[in-house]
Amino acid sequence: MIVGAIEMTQAIIVASVFALITVIGLFAGRWRAGDMDDLDEWSLGGRKFGGILTWFLQGGSVYTTYSFVAVPALVFGTGALGFFALPYLVITYVVAFIVVPRLWTLSAAKGYITPADFVRARFGSRPLALAITITGLVATMPYIALQVYGIELCMSQIGLPVQASLWIAFAVLALVTYVSGLRSATLIAIVKDVFIWVTVIVAVIYIPIHLGGYAHAFSQVPKSHLTLPGNLYADYATLAVGSGLALFLYPHTLTGALSSSSRFVVQRNSIFLPVYTLMLGLLAILGYLAVAAHIPNDPHYGANIAVLKSTPQKQLASWLFVKWFSDQAQTADWGTKSFYMPVRKAAANDEALKSYWSSKDPQGKQAFDVIGGSIPEPNVRGQQEIRDVIFDMLTKVTTGKATPEAAIKDAGTKANDILKANQ
Repeated sequence: MIVGAIEMTQAIIVASVFALITVIGLFAGRWRAGDMDDLDEWSLGGRKFGGILTWFLQGGSVYTTYSFVAVPALVFGTGALGFFALPYLVITYVVAFIVVPRLWTLSAAKGYITPADFVRARFGSRPLALAITITGLVATMPYIALQVYGIELCMSQIGLPVQASLWIAFAVLALVTYVSGLRSATLIAIVKDVFIWVTVIVAVIYIPIHLGGYAHAFSQVPKSHLTLPGNLYADYATLAVGSGLALFLYPHTLTGALSSSSRFVVQRNSIFLPVYTLMLGLLAILGYLAVAAHIPNDPHYGANIAVLKSTPQKQLASWLFVKWFSDQAQTADWGTKSFYMPVRKAAANDEALKSYWSSKDPQGKQAFDVIGGSIPEPNVRGQQEIRDVIFDMLTKVTTGKATPEAAIKDAGTKANDILKANQ
């Protein structure tokens, strides 16, 4: 159901889950109550969590929006290279099984809470401990950025205001963390992981049926996507090995391990956490299913420039600016600084832009080259929903579920309904 530009069904589901998560996060401080003024209790749950709790907590820390967005997107864009995440996580749990239990023992005995505490005590160097802390924060930033990007995708798809949603999410996260510490992350991880597993299982069953079955879906994927080219063997191996060795250097992954009640819990989790990797493999397959569904690889989007009705003087000034801004030299320069496409074909002859495309943004040149075969989308409210209707129509035709005539008629009816709802 669409109200204005908002997908109300999706919005209600997201709001309900968000409210549930908030209540659980605030309640967590009273669950297995401890002295929340004690840093060990607040940050590590008093090191009392058993195998099941830490399994969910560590799974929730490792398998985040990265799993939902980055891995399927990499498979969608590059093919088999995206499956590096599977051996990488197999390697990382071998490392964790050997190294992390020893770190837990030392941390529990000495009261270490963070890797920086261990480094400071072991090497007697505050600057080194500070460097470890800063490195951990900086390394975590891409993870945080990906979480934010995932929220942006969801909110924009639903039609909710993105910036307001991000601020609300940040405020609630800060509140529940302040009130309940790691206990909130643990209970929320359980709920989140259950949702993830259900979503993945439903997706890998429903989507292939919608596409005509796995056999038909994979027959639509180019063979070059299904195997790893010889020139990427080194990339694949170094990604898997390097990531596997590095994962438990991230602060958020070690926190879950250090909250365990014993070193044996850490070892058992290192054995059973690879179950999550099965889920990651299923998510990676969704990248292939997106290829089979003929999802566009590189849609072109950009801002509109318009002259609004006002006084003749202001309109003339606006037009002179637009004329200057869209001049060949200006649009070429803008293309090197903003990732936007130049608006004039002749700008492709600009030496600075050619150099920029060649050295820093070869995909930009590829995108520019296909513009000639593109047509602009209608600039109307509801176009995003209509695009989905068109994709659904194409899928039904290509999978033989509907004749072209019936699919076009059905899509036209749905598109008209969407336009009416967005008037």
